Amino acid sequence: MTYFTFGEGYSGVYQSQVIEVCEYLNQLTDVNIRLISFVSIRNFFANRKKIKENYTYSIVIPMLPKASTWKLNLPILVILSIFLKEKKFICRNVKATVLVLYMKKIGWAKIVCMDGRGAYAAEQTEYLNKEKTNTELYSYLEKKAVLGSDFRIAVSTQLVRYWKKNYSYQGDDHVIIPCTVKANDTTKAFSNEKCVRAKKDLGFSNSDILMVYSGSLAEWQSFDLLNSFLEKMLRNNSHSGILFLSKNHETIEKLTREFPRQVARRWVEPDEVYDYLSVCDYGLLIREESITNRVAAPTKFAEYLLAGLSIVISESIGDYSDFVRINKCGYAVKKLDELDFKLDTLTQKKKDKNQQLAKNYFTKKSKINTEKYKILIKMLA
Repeated sequence: MTYFTFGEGYSGVYQSQVIEVCEYLNQLTDVNIRLISFVSIRNFFANRKKIKENYTYSIVIPMLPKASTWKLNLPILVILSIFLKEKKFICRNVKATVLVLYMKKIGWAKIVCMDGRGAYAAEQTEYLNKEKTNTELYSYLEKKAVLGSDFRIAVSTQLVRYWKKNYSYQGDDHVIIPCTVKANDTTKAFSNEKCVRAKKDLGFSNSDILMVYSGSLAEWQSFDLLNSFLEKMLRNNSHSGILFLSKNHETIEKLTREFPRQVARRWVEPDEVYDYLSVCDYGLLIREESITNRVAAPTKFAEYLLAGLSIVISESIGDYSDFVRINKCGYAVKKLDELDFKLDTLTQKKKDKNQQLAKNYFTKKSKINTEKYKILIKMLA
């Protein structure tokens, strides 16, 4: 069995959503899942080193990345498949799936599972392709991947609804597994003394209610909306603060000038993120209304919860806005100009409850997700 990725280099997301998934599937089966990764020629050796350091059973190949040449990677994939005698594939997202479907057509793949990470065509047209070209091609590729696969992984029920609405997917051959995180011995709450010291080091007092934004500055993160939300929250409550765990951005600089005592920013190593999250109270997932966001399953949601944080989330973010309401683990914001809630410092009891929710629903080894991975393995047997 092979997990195949196309066009993604090593990152924290790759570690969590690809390598750790392969490792867990290894634990559930009596064979080692092979990882085949086609990565960009740019920074190829650095990516290859990282992937192979973190996953022994991996083959990393330089790819032809351009829109006009990406299909030319197929012969290399066919040769690898023949040499390795691999015919069962889990394919991360659309292009990887389409390449393996071509192999199936000529008899060199037997079972194809699409690991659907989001609405591919919508993401391309809404955020990644500024010229809005090739929209029909994106939809064609996604339709081919969705309908041609033998089985599918979806990150949300909203993504399945998107497939049904846009591509007339009528089947039931899928499992819904959200973006998960790995809980281990480091996922323990900080002592109150350590939290006080950490907040002080960041420039906050222990009584401050601390929000956090952690992650990339990609366009779908909707920094303009986040800025509008934070201006209201920081202005209306002088005892609130925001910690950005990200690279610098003009929005962060603007907020820092306007609220110098209430804004902090750090860019830290991945293994340090949990410690910083643990001293905060609320994780922010403020995003604009779009198809991309409507079907999403942000990994940060799970990371925030696992650190004990409550979540402040926009309406219609995957399945998560409803999850927050149902489980009372934060606030789902319907209108940013009509904030009808007040943030309070979280008690240790509340943080423990949030962390348990994460362990129950958003870790790979949870009972719920383990059963879904077993269904996946059975379909690929």
